[in-house]
Amino acid sequence: MKVLIVHAHPEPASFNSALKDTAVATLTAQGHEVKVSDLYGTGFKTIPDADDFTGLRKDRDRLQVDREHREQEYQYETGTYPPDVAAEQAKVLWCDLMIFQFPIWWFVVLHARDPPRVGRAGHGPWLRLLWPVNNGIFHYLGFTPLPPFIAFAPRLAEASEREGLFQTYAERLRTVETTEPLFVHSREDYGPDQRPLPLR
Repeated sequence: MKVLIVHAHPEPASFNSALKDTAVATLTAQGHEVKVSDLYGTGFKTIPDADDFTGLRKDRDRLQVDREHREQEYQYETGTYPPDVAAEQAKVLWCDLMIFQFPIWWFVVLHARDPPRVGRAGHGPWLRLLWPVNNGIFHYLGFTPLPPFIAFAPRLAEASEREGLFQTYAERLRTVETTEPLFVHSREDYGPDQRPLPLR
């Protein structure tokens, strides 16, 4: 299996980075081919701006990224993505499985170069917190989301507890091909306005 790990953490010596290393070692030992996209390490820019649309634009007078994804769809139609975006898209097309490795700070799904710069994370109903990501991004784009692996407050854990988390994560990865996917609504469960239909 071809596995892409999208890693987003600013500290190479962090617990998150160690989880990424655990994934690489475990999956490689299982015979899988693994690539890593280190968003912080490469300085990948995740927020679109005019620099991302230097080629032909559908609307040359005003940058409209959000309105019906106007410029992004035009990039797709004309094949004019920036080189860094095209490189990441090629990795997505290459892989059979994607792992997103990132911390959750203050209930925010972290992405590179736009972290919240405040205190510590709390606890909560994690699947509900991640629902917009699992359903609204991954499933909407054609992925089959699996249940997340979550390590709660690893900075408070003893070294032996952290080691236990690494072992638990490694075992989860060894069985990833037989993991039951998360429930997500099918397209038929939504109306033409993209709102959920009433339960029948």
